[in-house]
Amino acid sequence: MGQTMRRNLFLLPAIGLAGLILWGALNAVPPIPRVFGHQDKIEHFLAFAGLALWLTAGLGPKRLYSALALSAGSAVGLEVAQLLLSPTRTASLPDILASLAGILAAAVFMLIARQMISSRQIRAA
Repeated sequence: MGQTMRRNLFLLPAIGLAGLILWGALNAVPPIPRVFGHQDKIEHFLAFAGLALWLTAGLGPKRLYSALALSAGSAVGLEVAQLLLSPTRTASLPDILASLAGILAAAVFMLIARQMISSRQIRAA
């Protein structure tokens, strides 16, 4: 199987994850039971950190910024979809900020991981 085909297959779960996030955000009743206040912010953080990591893995490390831009666009698009398409859910700036914080955390993780891998390869050479 060629590298392009592997990448395309790897991106399918990212599309599924994005669809799951959208479904949860537009559902009249949130699919995750509320356990504590502001739980939705943690959900946004984790969902978009996961999406950013998966997209980076699928697109490849050289396309980190493209993966982050797609994730950020998805985060903003999700809130716009809630604003325009859901009569029971509301868009909110704190949700966007929580989503963007998750994407930023994923970016920092990926950059640190890239640096660690590079330094190991330099020491091994």
